[in-house]
Amino acid sequence: MRQYHVVSGTIFRYVISEALFSFIVCFFFFFFVFFVNQLLLMAQTVLSKKVPVQQVALLVFYQLPVVIAMSAPFASLVSTLMTVGRLTSDNEILVMLSSGLSYRNIFLPAFAVGIFISILSFITNDVLLPAGTVQFNKLYRQVAVATPALELGSNSVKRFKDTVIVTGEIIENTIQGIFILDKTGSGERRVIVAETAEMKDAGNEGITLDLTKAFIHTSKEVQRLNYDYASSQFLQYWIPQNDIVQSIASVSPREMSSTDVGREINVQRETIRGRIDAVHNRMLTPALSLEESLRLGPDNEAWNNRTANINRFNEQSAEAVATAK
Repeated sequence: MRQYHVVSGTIFRYVISEALFSFIVCFFFFFFVFFVNQLLLMAQTVLSKKVPVQQVALLVFYQLPVVIAMSAPFASLVSTLMTVGRLTSDNEILVMLSSGLSYRNIFLPAFAVGIFISILSFITNDVLLPAGTVQFNKLYRQVAVATPALELGSNSVKRFKDTVIVTGEIIENTIQGIFILDKTGSGERRVIVAETAEMKDAGNEGITLDLTKAFIHTSKEVQRLNYDYASSQFLQYWIPQNDIVQSIASVSPREMSSTDVGREINVQRETIRGRIDAVHNRMLTPALSLEESLRLGPDNEAWNNRTANINRFNEQSAEAVATAK
């Protein structure tokens, strides 16, 4: 039988209505599943620390865009399969083919519904998701400051991105005894020990720890015997927001708008270029000094510095590689 590549308007509207109805049903099903999972996760990490219910409700509300973003793709896939399956089981596809209509009458409505859902998902991911994440981070930081046990439990070990914090007993907002192991901006290992610590909100920058009677020990990554130490009656230690809430609310490219992602890509490119230039300069300076001493020959005083230049070149090479990592 000859097939006509004509799309019937009646069948087009009928298939779209069936697909949208199936999508709504599947969306609410997956939304409920992911929402309950998010609620249980929040109850485990927040409610168990005696955080007020109102703040927990706001945290869950700010996480709704995440639930929507996860529910839409699953609902779109299952609803399409359900629609095609129902049309097949009711022999409606067989009737359309027998009437001379092609598969376009099914594929085009499915594509139209998929494009419509994709546009809504893009708006949700590009607008609602970043806004919800920002508000979630702000509220979670306030909760973490009011309840230090939320992130730093009594007599526990907490690992962040490049930091390990060991805490003693927590009484109200004061931590009795704290041990911090991290790295400095230049890649040096640092150990901080303090008698007490108090958490404070640092705004959008994160959280600060006010340390009393602190001792600091810093050593180089390559030369462990080259170290510095100091003691202080008061020391303020800063924990970035992305680290303190990393386990539950870190901002990744998935939680950014497309404009923010493009801006972040440009920033990362400039950062990589700067690191490459820094490594190049570190390697170039001792290499040029070594080359100059060798070119001048034994008759020049620089010849006696060739061993020192070689050692310096090797040291700078190892330090540059460690910093680049």
